[in-house]
Amino acid sequence: MQIVRTLFGSRTHNRIYENEKWKEVINEIPTTPLYNEVVYVWGKENLNYIQKCGYDYRYISDKTNFDFQYKLETLKLAFQEFEEVLFLDWDIESDLSEIEIKNLSFPNPCMPLYSYPSDFDFGVMPQKTSEDIQKFSWKLNDNILVVPNACLIYFKGFDLGSELLSLHKKYNFSTLIEEFAFYKWSNCNLTKYINQYDCPHMNGRPNESIFVLERSYGYEEVNTAIKLNNFIGEKTIHFKHI
Repeated sequence: MQIVRTLFGSRTHNRIYENEKWKEVINEIPTTPLYNEVVYVWGKENLNYIQKCGYDYRYISDKTNFDFQYKLETLKLAFQEFEEVLFLDWDIESDLSEIEIKNLSFPNPCMPLYSYPSDFDFGVMPQKTSEDIQKFSWKLNDNILVVPNACLIYFKGFDLGSELLSLHKKYNFSTLIEEFAFYKWSNCNLTKYINQYDCPHMNGRPNESIFVLERSYGYEEVNTAIKLNNFIGEKTIHFKHI
C-alpha cells in the first residue's frame, strides 16, 4: 500500500473560491513528511514548496488552476505506479504509524461519507453545485444530503481514477467531482454503500461539526454529522477529518 497526496492550484488564481481553497490547503501541509508518501504536484509554485518540505513527489504539469479533476488524475497515476493506493487529503489526522495504517483492512474501493443540510448555501462555489448535490447524493431524514467524502480513498487492483474520470466526462460535475463521480460509480442505495464502501476507520465529518445557516429569524446551528454517524453506526476511529 502506498500513501499518496496531491497539490494543485495557485495563490494568484483570479477566482475567489479557488484562491482561498489553495491557501487553506497550503496551511494544512505538514512542513515535514509524516509517512513515506508520494505527492502528485501541479504548478511550479507548489513544486517548490513540496521540495522545500522534503516530500517525495511526481511533477505532472505547470497548470495552476484549482481543479478537483487533478485528484482523479492523481488516483490514475498512482495506480499505474503502485496498484494499491491510500489517498489522503492534507487535513486528515491519525495517531497511527505508517506500519499500523498499512496493517488496517479497507473495503475495496473505499471512501467515507459526510453530509450537508438540504438547504445549504454553497456561497462562492460554482452555482451549479447546489443543483448537482441534489442529484448526486442520498437523502437521509428528508433534510440531509449524504455524499462520499474524498478526503480518504483506498483502492487496489483496478484503475478507479480512470473510471471516475470517465463519469466526470459524462456528467460534467460542477465541483466536488471526485465525490459526485464516486456516488455514480457506486450505483447503490445508502445502506448498501455503508456496508460495501464506507470507511470503517473514520467518519467523513466528526460528530461536533456544525453548520450555521441564515434564516429569516436569524441564524440556526445545524448538526447533520452526528445524525449520519449515528445512522452508520459505531466505528473504531483511526483517522479524523479536521
